[in-house]
Amino acid sequence: MATDDVADEAVVALDDPECGVSPDGVTDSFLYSVPPQISKYFSDFGRAVRRMQFEMASQVMHTAVEAARANDGEGYGRNTSEVTSWKEIMTAFGQLAIAESHYVHLPFLQNTRQLATKKEAEMRRHYGMTMDSFHRIAAHLLPGTVPHHICEQSLAYCDARDTLIACHRRIVTANESNDEPLDTIEESLQRVCAMVKDFHHPLLSDLAHNFSLESELLRSLIGIQRSVLYTGILETTIRLKELRERLIFWLKDIDWGNNKKGIFSSSLKPTEKWARCRLFAYLHSYHAWLTLKYTFLFHETLGPYVNPLDAPREGDDSMDGLTMHEVLAPIKKREKDALMVILIDRSRDSDMCYIAGRDYKCPREGGAPSALPSGRFPLLYMHAPDKQAFSSHYDEMADAIRSTQAALDEGKRVHVVRRRDKDKYTTYFYERLESRLVVALMIPSKRAERDIGINRFFTHFCATFRGATLAAKWRLS
Repeated sequence: MATDDVADEAVVALDDPECGVSPDGVTDSFLYSVPPQISKYFSDFGRAVRRMQFEMASQVMHTAVEAARANDGEGYGRNTSEVTSWKEIMTAFGQLAIAESHYVHLPFLQNTRQLATKKEAEMRRHYGMTMDSFHRIAAHLLPGTVPHHICEQSLAYCDARDTLIACHRRIVTANESNDEPLDTIEESLQRVCAMVKDFHHPLLSDLAHNFSLESELLRSLIGIQRSVLYTGILETTIRLKELRERLIFWLKDIDWGNNKKGIFSSSLKPTEKWARCRLFAYLHSYHAWLTLKYTFLFHETLGPYVNPLDAPREGDDSMDGLTMHEVLAPIKKREKDALMVILIDRSRDSDMCYIAGRDYKCPREGGAPSALPSGRFPLLYMHAPDKQAFSSHYDEMADAIRSTQAALDEGKRVHVVRRRDKDKYTTYFYERLESRLVVALMIPSKRAERDIGINRFFTHFCATFRGATLAAKWRLS
């Protein structure tokens, strides 16, 4: 690319057309364009950024600064002050590239609050150093000039990136804390995306392009989180697969700047193809990370006997390969913290319900609910093989649920487990626990028919403990 073309690309589109006029009314065009020698390095920097080669981008800026020193600033400005300012700006952009390289590793965080917070702090430190540099540089630059404008936009970019990092951590830990709804995280993402649209300098446009991809993906993650909350692990797994397929389709047709042939185009140079495949791997890692995250969380909650993605074992007479003992075992370990366990038995073909292996037997006396002796946590059992039986005892169950409301008013969480027939895949719904626990277990009908009564119960259950939003979106398949 010719130097003049590079210089033309590097002209900054300032927001105020009058800011190019000096106090004496004379327009100095050189003040509002990047010096040709710097434009060349900015072009190389942008190319490395588009390829996600942030270490190389940082090296480009380092090389530019060294070249300025070796040539006494020739081509870097009209006087010593301008040369010094541009060298400082390029050094700061090198720091920004290093910060971006750290951000690339963010999706590979394990799902623990400590690691997420530690990694977040590390990245924020890098972006903070970059912001400090741009603040210091801008303080002695003439407002309205290109260098000052670039510093101002770079500060805004770092601020937006800092917010995006915080949003990612809030999404990672969203189901470990009930402090903040997902809607507020999405609002933050929309706000920072709006900020990125105002980045006019080509150098920042390259960074903003990557930024927009990542922010859109985080918004997809929020949709996945909602899927976990409202539909369970099986439906969430389907959503994850859909997200992966959408990413592949999206990356094939994405606008890569000058080359719009797509990520898998055979006409791409090997280095370009590798760079774009790296970006694909970076985005695709979210899918694998989420799958592992939620599978492990369900294992942690229900014990090592459960794989929510496996079909029931053939010939097993327990519900979907999992006995009630195995379901209740992790609950019993925490029974001193439990408020209540609710078991809804929808099956028709047995006179006796075995709970927790051979620990308890519950005779069905007219289908009436009965509180079972179950250690130190109350277990409410209800046999409701049909809608009429369920409806007749609905008020009793609702009263029992309400009796735990006082404890939950302290901000405790609800724990729900949903189960399906043994000839179906197992589905669960649960919430991470703070310290106390309410569990609802359901043994469904063999027919697994859609049951309005069950839906009404869970709607009431969720309305009692989570509010109308979850109740309205609750879906029981």
